[in-house]
Amino acid sequence: MRRYESLDSIRGIAALAVVFSHMFIVFPAFYSALSMQQNNQLIVDFLAFTPLHLLWSGHEAVILFFILSGFVLSLPYLNNRKLVYTNYIVQRVFRIYIPYIVIILFSIVLQYFLYSPGGIAGLSKWFNWMWMLPLSPGLFSHFLFMSGELTHNYNTASWSLVHEMRISLIFPFIVLLIRRKKIFFDLGLLALVFAGRYALPTDLPYKINDTFYYALFFVVGAVLAKHRESLSILFLKTGTYFKVSLFAVALLLYNWHWNFGMVLPADSPLRQLFADRIIGDMAIGAGACIFFLFAIHSAWTEKMLTHRIPLFLGKISYSLYLVHPVVILVLFYSLHAWVHPLLIFAMVPLVSLAVATAYHYSVEVTAMKTGKLLTSKKAPKISKGLEPQKY
Repeated sequence: MRRYESLDSIRGIAALAVVFSHMFIVFPAFYSALSMQQNNQLIVDFLAFTPLHLLWSGHEAVILFFILSGFVLSLPYLNNRKLVYTNYIVQRVFRIYIPYIVIILFSIVLQYFLYSPGGIAGLSKWFNWMWMLPLSPGLFSHFLFMSGELTHNYNTASWSLVHEMRISLIFPFIVLLIRRKKIFFDLGLLALVFAGRYALPTDLPYKINDTFYYALFFVVGAVLAKHRESLSILFLKTGTYFKVSLFAVALLLYNWHWNFGMVLPADSPLRQLFADRIIGDMAIGAGACIFFLFAIHSAWTEKMLTHRIPLFLGKISYSLYLVHPVVILVLFYSLHAWVHPLLIFAMVPLVSLAVATAYHYSVEVTAMKTGKLLTSKKAPKISKGLEPQKY
């Protein structure tokens, strides 16, 4: 079975968008814009409430990550590969948890040496809330056991990994449910997962409600993977004009919250529609699915995405996602007294890419190899085209 390298590249590009998102919201004006508040600062509003928001579409990227995980993790099961559940769990733990906990430990050590009580004047609340809580056994236990609470303190990106890890534990059983069923069953399962989030008590601890909600996007990815060949036939029958129009629709859907913010009054019902979280996430998910169709079925798009630069971004994407919040903290706390904030801002992506590269080869690859080694004698070897740990 072929390996979808272009999907690696999409993940890398999305991870870079998360980096840009966190870079921007270090500054109060951009942080308030992220809450859909216009600032009457032309450059801020222009970057936030237009299609240019795609450049720093952090929340959108996380929805894409969840769908992509569902897509890739489901492939072995959909193709009747015999996989041992315990081996799968061991590899997922070493793939996700080990790199996660190592960067948390780095962040704890760096907080001790660099943090200034009260944060840095002139930067956003989002930035100054990080490292604000001192280390304690209770706080550390939240990170050690991935409770989902207080994730912003040591690594603001870690909230999504909590849901990724939890959903991974049950995901093979979900895929086995849909593997041999018809499309109506798939749609019914999607509706059931979506409704289940609202059937749960709203005050459940440890972000359990959110885990149930984000499981929906894993299921979307699995359903997309299941029907990828049928969708390929339909996609390849369409003409160029339709494909261009479809891609434009995907961009509009993916950037749902932000396309028309500068031209719609804040109290407009239409503006409220675009601001709605659930509707927005559904639109983002639909846009991401269309992107995946182009990535795996469009020769022109696939050629661009399999260039060595996006492929390299895809390779280090998980490390980039993990390390960049700590890089932001380190750069601003160590340099703000001597270097202008905008210069530090410009340094963040370059330093993050360098650190992520080192982290990928030293921590992430080592963890993956260890997970494979621990399971290699118990399970049949998975072919290269079905290596979920690469995503």
